[in-house]
Amino acid sequence: MRYLFVVFALIFASIGIGQTTLLHRKMKPLLLRNISNGDLFGKRDIFVHRSFAVGGFVPEGNSKALAMKYADSYFFKSNVHLVFNRSQWVSPVVSYGLQYNQMAIAQNELQPLSFGKVHSKQQIRQWSCPVGFAFRYNWHTRGFGPGIFSEVGAFLNWNFVNQLFELDRTTEGEHVMASKKRSYYDRPSFLQKSGYGLEGRIGMGHVSLCLKYRTSHMFKSVSDINGGEVLPDFTPWQVGIEINTWNRKKVNEDENENEN
Repeated sequence: MRYLFVVFALIFASIGIGQTTLLHRKMKPLLLRNISNGDLFGKRDIFVHRSFAVGGFVPEGNSKALAMKYADSYFFKSNVHLVFNRSQWVSPVVSYGLQYNQMAIAQNELQPLSFGKVHSKQQIRQWSCPVGFAFRYNWHTRGFGPGIFSEVGAFLNWNFVNQLFELDRTTEGEHVMASKKRSYYDRPSFLQKSGYGLEGRIGMGHVSLCLKYRTSHMFKSVSDINGGEVLPDFTPWQVGIEINTWNRKKVNEDENENEN
């Protein structure tokens, strides 16, 4: 129940802050300002927009003992981005939000988390709160949105839910659902509670491409798992498509005020 409360709190916070698209409403489109008064950078502003992303993991060579099943692995996230001084060529960006990772494990007898048993399905699931800091290069700043931009930065995330999920078929029951056994293991000891890495994105208006590289290891050593040695890490690369949203009506009102 407490996890549902955290999820709903983050969603409502994201929606609420999205209603204030410009916290300081003193800006004009870049080219118009440059022509009218020669002030290329203008007064400072904070542009706030939301992003919703979905994507997957970039395949790479895995250990045969612990490999990811990429077809069943994916992530989605919702972020709020605070862009400082969007009217300049380079803008600092602070972001925060919520992310869900589902990583399916390829099944074989050597897989150290199966303990000699091949499951019908086995997954690692994570709910995390990422916080990021980046620099955004504004190739062209539109008056009504992010414009054309590229971004490079770093992130830190806290995994407030770590879970190992297993699904097996049984011979009990005639009903389809009764013939399946589901097992959930919360807070497994072999998973890290936090992580960090690098991320970047390039986009235009409502759509952007995001890339994330986790530099921290996902697993930690546990005496009764894999002989006490750290499990082979999954791919650290994630790539996805983001949809950017902002309060267009409010931005239009702010821009009209600046022209007066």
